[in-house]
Amino acid sequence: MENNSTPLLSVIILTHNSARFLDNCFKSISCQTYKNLELIFVDASSTDHTNQKIAEFTAEKRAKHIVIENQGVGTSRNEGLKLISGEYFTFLDSDDVLSPCHFENLLRLAIDNGAEMSCCLYKKVNENKAHKYIKDKKIKNKPLAFGQQEAMQLYFAQKKLDYVLWNKVYKTSTLQATGAQFLDKTRFGEESYFIYTYFKGVKKVVFSPVKTYFYVQRKSSIMHEQFNDKRLDIYKNIQSFIKDCEKAFPEVAPYVCSMRSGYSCAMLWLIKKHKYQNAIVINAIINSLKKDCNQLKKCKKTALYRRLFIPLVPWAGNIVFKRKIKNVETLEISAID
Repeated sequence: MENNSTPLLSVIILTHNSARFLDNCFKSISCQTYKNLELIFVDASSTDHTNQKIAEFTAEKRAKHIVIENQGVGTSRNEGLKLISGEYFTFLDSDDVLSPCHFENLLRLAIDNGAEMSCCLYKKVNENKAHKYIKDKKIKNKPLAFGQQEAMQLYFAQKKLDYVLWNKVYKTSTLQATGAQFLDKTRFGEESYFIYTYFKGVKKVVFSPVKTYFYVQRKSSIMHEQFNDKRLDIYKNIQSFIKDCEKAFPEVAPYVCSMRSGYSCAMLWLIKKHKYQNAIVINAIINSLKKDCNQLKKCKKTALYRRLFIPLVPWAGNIVFKRKIKNVETLEISAID
């Protein structure tokens, strides 16, 4: 990138007992072709050597490093947002790795196209093979640009833009204008509330169909934990903005329901797999899914297989969990804490 187009990029990295993953993460940061970086580490009270490793790695780098009480990723991310100095910012999970061109590619897309958000694809990789992906990758940019409403629909349809935070670069001035933040003390689904609020200040989103972010799959991550009531944070995050979306972006609201229906299907699968016993929660998820299915027919950008498959899940759920939910009172999912 040209010298007059090299703004500071703030990279927010959350850690919690992450010491055994940091070497690969640090290597992929050091290999970045884009060097004007501010590293922001927010550690949630690690008890291993995480903070020592961070201190050693950042000794001669532009970096900020804080340790806070472990209150969930929503709280940790908000603390990271407060420390941003760059004109643009992004997120990186401490156990993931990047292609050397990742930051440069996303920044070039945002700046060259005057976009408030740029996005790329990502690839899921096994944790034992993560180090193999820290290598240069030839970029064949054929970017696609979307206006605000279409970008929101694609995001909630999980098409191209995906739900995740870390395959995107954001503009700090848009963050400040919208006041976007995460719900505190939430552990699951925190992305949707933040990105919805951020989208309210977006005019253009640019997407590049290239995989430069590598999402490392490991059995010990929170996404592979057994089902528990903390996963209902997903509903809390969505409920916090769905009514506003229905008023401000009525053409987008059905796509939020589409996203929630996908989460509900995933949770019913986990409930069955892990033999979760709370019948009230199970019944509430099934009833929430039934309502969301009514909105799917409006979501033409949602993949056809999802629109055909998801409406069958409440019927199947009633059969699978029949004994558990037979005499359970019907409750709104938002009433369950």
